[in-house]
Amino acid sequence: MDRQKVISFGRGVPATEAINRVKNEWYRIQPEIQEMYGNSGFEYKSAFGDFGGAFGLRESIAERFEVSGDPKQRVICSNGGMEMIAHVINSLPPGPVLVEEATYNRVLEHLGHINRQAIGVKLGEDGIDPRQLEETINTYSPVALYRIPFHQNPTGICASEGNLYYVGAVCARYNIVDIADIAYIDLRYDSALNFLPDTSAINLRNTIFIGSFSKTLSPGAKCGFGIIPESFTKRIQSVVDNARLNPSYITQFTYDQIMRNGFFDEQLLFLWELYAPRMNALDSSIRDHLFLNVTPTTGGFFRFLALSNISDGNALVQAAKANNLIIEPGIDCVPLNFRSQYNGRFPIRLTFPALTPEEIVEGTRRLACAYEGVIDLPV
Repeated sequence: MDRQKVISFGRGVPATEAINRVKNEWYRIQPEIQEMYGNSGFEYKSAFGDFGGAFGLRESIAERFEVSGDPKQRVICSNGGMEMIAHVINSLPPGPVLVEEATYNRVLEHLGHINRQAIGVKLGEDGIDPRQLEETINTYSPVALYRIPFHQNPTGICASEGNLYYVGAVCARYNIVDIADIAYIDLRYDSALNFLPDTSAINLRNTIFIGSFSKTLSPGAKCGFGIIPESFTKRIQSVVDNARLNPSYITQFTYDQIMRNGFFDEQLLFLWELYAPRMNALDSSIRDHLFLNVTPTTGGFFRFLALSNISDGNALVQAAKANNLIIEPGIDCVPLNFRSQYNGRFPIRLTFPALTPEEIVEGTRRLACAYEGVIDLPV
């Protein structure tokens, strides 16, 4: 391929081919949306929704995730998953929030903006370390845990079913809010399906599941959702009502129709087939060019690496840039109490869905060349 072409392992966005399919379906069904809803998608108040979102989409989400109870009480739709996460965090009483030892950097940024302490908890191959979780709860008295159980951002780790329920049970026992970000639950590429959590399980009575269509449908037409225990609904809804007033009805009407007419499931099949070879290309090229033994993961958008013997991470970023490669430092994904473990190592987060397998292999080769040029050699 063209060695002058810029390759970016930066932002985790869907492939252009995937977005184009959604765009075409979006425009195709707009006459149906107009016929069903008239001007309601553009009005301040709608007969087809309230400040919690479009009724139809909330019902579709409740049906897909087998949510018991009234969808109007259990499901709130938002303008993206991060907005929903922020609403939940903003509804919490004062106190620290626990996060995984590497996590979604924008959640750490939000916690910093509102002067709320983030405390990291060790992450194992099947999810959060339960023993350290309890030790950390007893030490810091947090009000919530934020975690990403499926194809974790940035590590790609997928929590086991037992781990997901056990961690939820710990949070319930200590009466802290368990914020489970399931943005990647549908993005598994090894011909298997992730298990569907029982959103009404007694062990998960303090668990709020937050999802998003940004990775599966479109990052531009933002839409996320929260599946919320009824005991938390009133508190969170009051924050939502005040922060954003009414939602983007036209987007939610459209996504509801996309879920009902079968396109959403067709899109998932397309994504699984498109992204599997890209994920495999990244894993194999990391082994071939960087000589790192990465634990194969089964889905998601990211891989997290820590390159050894790097005293100047910016030098690596600049060396890669000079070789037409964009990489993002991964330290912003790490809470403060875990950053010392990267002394002498440089963490980076690599994303693969928007790149072809050929671009991924070439990008990893360029990364290896840049790394070789800045590595600290033993004296």
